[in-house]
Amino acid sequence: MPTTETHAVPRPETESGTRKLYAIRRVDRPGTSLQFIVQVRRQMEVRTRTFSVSACGSEEKALEAAVRWRDETLRVMEPMLRSVYASQVRPNNTSGVPGVIRCVVNERTYWLAVSPNTTGRRRRTKAFNIERYGEKEAFRLAVQTRQRYLQEYEAYRIPNAPKDLAPIEVPPTTARARAGG
Repeated sequence: MPTTETHAVPRPETESGTRKLYAIRRVDRPGTSLQFIVQVRRQMEVRTRTFSVSACGSEEKALEAAVRWRDETLRVMEPMLRSVYASQVRPNNTSGVPGVIRCVVNERTYWLAVSPNTTGRRRRTKAFNIERYGEKEAFRLAVQTRQRYLQEYEAYRIPNAPKDLAPIEVPPTTARARAGG
C-alpha cells in the first residue's frame, strides 16, 4: 500500500507576527500532484478546500490561491468568542454549569467556582464548603461567583445556570458609599 506523506509547509512569519500559512497543509501523495489543503474551523462549522499544483499551474499559484481562499473564508466565518468558549458545557462537566466543580479533598466536600482562563489574567478560584453552607447554598454561591468572574471579563451570562438564581448584587465600595454614588 503506498504511503501518503503529509507535512506542514514551513510557516514564515508575517510582519504582524501571525503565521502566513495558518490552516494550510501541503500534501504529497505518490502518483498524484502536490496539493495544498485549507481547513478552517469556526464554532461548529468546518470548511475545506484543496488546491492542486496541476490545476493551478504551479506550486506558487496553488499556494497563492489557497491563501486567498483561506483569507476570504476567515473574513466570512466569525471566530468563536472567548465568552462563548468559556460558557460551553464540556462532556466531562458534572455540575451542568461551566466553571463550577464539585470537589472532595481530604474528606472535605465543596463547590468550586473557577474564573475563565484568559490571556494576561491569573485564573481565580473560590471554594464554598458544603458542610458550612449546605449542598444547595454552596452550589448557588459557586454559580454566582462564576457569573461574577465572567462579568468581570466580559458581559455575558452562564448558560444552564439555575433559573431561580438571583442576579448578583455587588455592594458599593466604601469610597463610592461616602461619595453618595
